[in-house]
Amino acid sequence: MVCKIIPYAARFRNAFAQPKPPDVPHFTFLNAKSSNLGYNLSMQTNIRLVRVAAAASLYLAAIPSPGASRNFIWAQVGSDMALPANWIDYATGQAATSAPGTEDRLFFTNAVPAVQPYLSRSLEIRAVCFGPVGSNGRTNASLSDGRNGYAHCGWTLSGADGAELKLSGSFPSTGNWNFHFSQASYGTNTIAVPVRFTATDGNYRAIQPSGGRLVFARPVASDSESAIISIDGGSGGGAVLAAANPGLQGAILVGASSLLAFQDAAAFGNVRSIALNHAGSSAVPQRLLNETGGGVALDGITNLTSTARNVRCHIGGDGAIAITNAVWSPRLRDDREFYIDVPLSVKSIENGDTSSTGGFSFRKRGPATLRVLEDVFRNAPDGQTNRIDIVDGAIVLENDDYLRRDCLLIGIVGTLMEEARPALGVRRDLAVADGGNVPGGILSYGDHGYSVGFAAYDGDHVVNFFDGATYKMIDPTVSYASEFKVDEDKFGAGSSAWFRRAKRLIFGAPDADGTVTLANDLDVNVMNANYSANLQTFHAIQGLAPVAGRIAGSIINLGEAGANGARLAKRGDGVLALDGDVRLLSANGSWLYEGGLLVNGTFTGPLYVTNTLATAPFSWLGGTGTLAPVSSNGTSTITTTICGGGALRPGDEYRSGSLEVATDLTIADGGRLVVHVGSDANTCLRCTGSGCDFRVSGTAILRVETDGTLERGRSIKIADFSGASNPSYLTFVDPARWTFELPDGSPIHHPSLFVAEDALWLKFSVDTGENYKVLFW
Repeated sequence: MVCKIIPYAARFRNAFAQPKPPDVPHFTFLNAKSSNLGYNLSMQTNIRLVRVAAAASLYLAAIPSPGASRNFIWAQVGSDMALPANWIDYATGQAATSAPGTEDRLFFTNAVPAVQPYLSRSLEIRAVCFGPVGSNGRTNASLSDGRNGYAHCGWTLSGADGAELKLSGSFPSTGNWNFHFSQASYGTNTIAVPVRFTATDGNYRAIQPSGGRLVFARPVASDSESAIISIDGGSGGGAVLAAANPGLQGAILVGASSLLAFQDAAAFGNVRSIALNHAGSSAVPQRLLNETGGGVALDGITNLTSTARNVRCHIGGDGAIAITNAVWSPRLRDDREFYIDVPLSVKSIENGDTSSTGGFSFRKRGPATLRVLEDVFRNAPDGQTNRIDIVDGAIVLENDDYLRRDCLLIGIVGTLMEEARPALGVRRDLAVADGGNVPGGILSYGDHGYSVGFAAYDGDHVVNFFDGATYKMIDPTVSYASEFKVDEDKFGAGSSAWFRRAKRLIFGAPDADGTVTLANDLDVNVMNANYSANLQTFHAIQGLAPVAGRIAGSIINLGEAGANGARLAKRGDGVLALDGDVRLLSANGSWLYEGGLLVNGTFTGPLYVTNTLATAPFSWLGGTGTLAPVSSNGTSTITTTICGGGALRPGDEYRSGSLEVATDLTIADGGRLVVHVGSDANTCLRCTGSGCDFRVSGTAILRVETDGTLERGRSIKIADFSGASNPSYLTFVDPARWTFELPDGSPIHHPSLFVAEDALWLKFSVDTGENYKVLFW
């Protein structure tokens, strides 16, 4: 007789409704004697029960206890995250047998989403990761994934109304599994359901989007006022708060080389502190980005801190950020650098490094303006020398009384690159005292290109150095080492000197609404006649005012080599006005490369107007002063030359008045002469002196501009020769040497140049539009 025991059911259910254990193999007994059947069946049954119990015990042991954690892999077979069938248990490789729980981690490992996840009901879990399961639950983004680092992206986690994704537990600042959200991608993944951090012990809740962006498109909330939400992406990754978050509270910490972007003005809810916690020297900076499309006031933020090395960070985006209730507390050591790419306002700046016993420095980079409402070095110890370095853009001190405090230095440190545009923004007239480092030194920092810049805010303001003394620039022809040894006009320690002088003077800033005036005489201080390197550079940056800067005093050269050798270069897209006399007495030319230059005093020396900008506006020379000759060896007369791409535009910044020319004047091929017609007069050139030659080389452009309609029956005076003796202007009055145009680029019809009453006149007819439809005869 053969007895075959029927196999036990593949799965069983116990009283606690636990999942069924795996199938247990059956046993077959052959040739059993009938007399022993009862014993054999009993023995076999006992064996079977023991083995089934052992197998069940082993299976039950594999079921996570309430404190254990599981890794769930998205199966891409169904969309509902709350259903076990849509997950694979990473430990078994089989379909999950229960829904994710409070200690479980969810992984979306597929490079391309086939089924997007959907939350049908609220779910409380441990973590979400977009990417494969790594040794510590996450993997870094890789450029070797076959998709250039953009695998594991494009996921959107959505949900039903009322469904919420809860992140339970808390994480210390170190150790494995210290994250709630992680992704291994340089791409973007979106959490489009509300998120709530439920821990109440105030530990870190980490967001680690390595290289890419993790976008929180719905409200994010935290259940504790002591919550610290850590963003530590590395490789430039970060989190984006795309919605208003009224339930978000506590602090946000941006670590490593991460970014925190916000796309709603109420994104920070009740958050009180933002910490930029750069712990290393990565070339990728931390970034705080306003992506709302406009200016934002973060009135609830009271602390903007930096608790680690913080070698560099960027504050940028597409709109201004006002954190006017916040004290910015970076660790100010070793020239910490802060890039300000959008206008930023803070209440105060203080040193967040409480262990620092010496002076500290704050180095500002980036083109936008940093406004400090109160103290620029809050709580600085008495007698400690502190420093602000402005490498680019402007720092505006709303209360500039702090500039007059002992042991405060403003180091305006341009680089050797022409793009550097540092400026100290002044809101009232500023007198810079002489003598050592007290009070309020405005200095050029010796190892950064020797640039000093100022910009005026809330109207026009005057800067006066050293009680009106002559401001002496650094000689560009002397080496730094030699300058360090022989110059007595400096102080400092170590290998870097502080100079109360500069090689470059910079005026204005893009958002400056006034004109800043340097009241001092200016010594360009060229100490030898090295004509290849004797150029001192002035920059003017176009702002909201018509003129970025003025030099009220005379510009001279008192260098050790005597009178010769000095030249000037004007750069920048703004307008610089020279209200005093320029007496360089150099046979070598000064150059106007970019923007506008107003000569309102007497400019003695050759001057060339060219254009290095790729497009308009053209560089132009104007003013109501005099272009004066200088003789080389007492014989030859020096000329003013308007090169191709440059323009001569007589008159002041309001397009009125005339410019006196006492030198030879050449307008080269492609150069421009611009005449502005007002209601009762027009700008023009006035030729004075003896034997001056006005000439056109090639074909020049004569351009007529006006604020309104040109009137019938009026002739325009181009140049007045009544004050000159024996002037020459044959090519200047030849219509064939000119093309004529209006501001819209339209040609002037039937132009006629003629000389009458010792002046050159233009008559023409216009039929190019309503404002210019007039006949001049």
